[in-house]
Amino acid sequence: MADRNQRGSLEDAMAKMEEIRASAEQTLTAYVEANEELGHGGDTEVQSEDGMIKVALGPDGKLTRIEIDDSVLRLKNNLEPKIIAVVEEAFATRALRQAEVAERVLGNVDMSSFMGNAISPETMARARDNLGR
Repeated sequence: MADRNQRGSLEDAMAKMEEIRASAEQTLTAYVEANEELGHGGDTEVQSEDGMIKVALGPDGKLTRIEIDDSVLRLKNNLEPKIIAVVEEAFATRALRQAEVAERVLGNVDMSSFMGNAISPETMARARDNLGR
């Protein structure tokens, strides 16, 4: 009887070890995929609602390009806030993409809720639109 209990315990332990191994393998695969997506996900490109200002961030999150349509240059006093808004939107879009990747790796965690105070609701809404959400 003791042998049977020990055998059952050993089989249970082996089954549990297999569950742990499979879970660790899934976590590692998700981490590698997320790392690949974040590191080689290409540029984050956004544009103003009128399409006159375009901004790009590289895969490393650095600002790589600002394009301004010649017709916008006449705005002089209003140009700076408009450029800043589009740049902020680009960073918000990238942050939201990173949060979504992190959520896939971490499971049932709403990472975008951590950005709530740092990003205005309007900018967050545009960032979600940029990602098609």
